[in-house]
Amino acid sequence: MADSNTILRNATLRWCRHPLDQSNDDLIWVDLTKIDFYWKSDRSYVGRGGTGAAIAGRYKKFGEWIMKGNEIEYVSLNRSSEGHIVFTDGRHRTAWLRDHGVVAMPILTENQSTQWLLEKCGSDLRESILPSLKVDDS
Repeated sequence: MADSNTILRNATLRWCRHPLDQSNDDLIWVDLTKIDFYWKSDRSYVGRGGTGAAIAGRYKKFGEWIMKGNEIEYVSLNRSSEGHIVFTDGRHRTAWLRDHGVVAMPILTENQSTQWLLEKCGSDLRESILPSLKVDDS
């Protein structure tokens, strides 16, 4: 882990499928601000700093893990029948990346959600950049 004086410069995040993922889900790029808008009304929403419906410690652990430069497994989400975002996997990753300034990211989604997600949340960006930030271990 970096010490409290470490400043991380803009980093391009690396993405991958989970090694056991055998799905035929579509891989699309989304805007995190737009995803957040459609996610907020879901009861599984993870708020700023890992508040809300977060699993204790998971948000913080992802932050520690990503600082090591590891690849990130794709988040899986879909559109609910009520018109909001529901996650299959990756709520805490998404919240942490959102809170730390990442603008766009690739996600996996079921075919029936693809068009809606592209129209409502799609991004033209094809890379995820983690902006510079100071790592504080205190």
